[in-house]
Amino acid sequence: MFSGWYRECGIIPHTTDIDIAILASEYTSSIEKTFRNDDRMKLYWILGKVASIKGTESPDDSLELSVYMNDVKYDVFTLYDSGDSSWVGGMVVQTKTKLRWTYPKLKGLCSAELLGELFYVPCNSLEFITTDYGSTWFKVFHTSKYVWHKSGSNIKTVGKWTDKEWPYVYQLFN
Repeated sequence: MFSGWYRECGIIPHTTDIDIAILASEYTSSIEKTFRNDDRMKLYWILGKVASIKGTESPDDSLELSVYMNDVKYDVFTLYDSGDSSWVGGMVVQTKTKLRWTYPKLKGLCSAELLGELFYVPCNSLEFITTDYGSTWFKVFHTSKYVWHKSGSNIKTVGKWTDKEWPYVYQLFN
């Protein structure tokens, strides 16, 4: 959604999902509860370490929640602050591989309009987009040619989830 907003002032027509991020510092367990209980949404999965298992409110590693609403998949990532940069985690489920997308430090949030609705986006949006898609970010790159866990230059493998962690970091809902 972010690159579509910046490049095309709309949602990319050939995309298969919509990605949204929340700040880790603003995460509360009520977000998950809403996804579980709102009849308009169907919780698909929760990936990553959910710290509420340990009795805290803040997620501590690579939290992602995905929901379907009106047959559209929304991936809600958690953006972590790591001092001089920001990052979002993910995983290749089939291999239990942990991934990290590193971004510039978030320099505040600004409001932006997309299809008549206001959204918050990084004030340094171009830095985020260039980090993800490179200096040719403005060229249309069809979704079918984009491999989500390989195509970006800001992705690195940061380990694997252990068998002991797996039941807590991979929760699939029907």
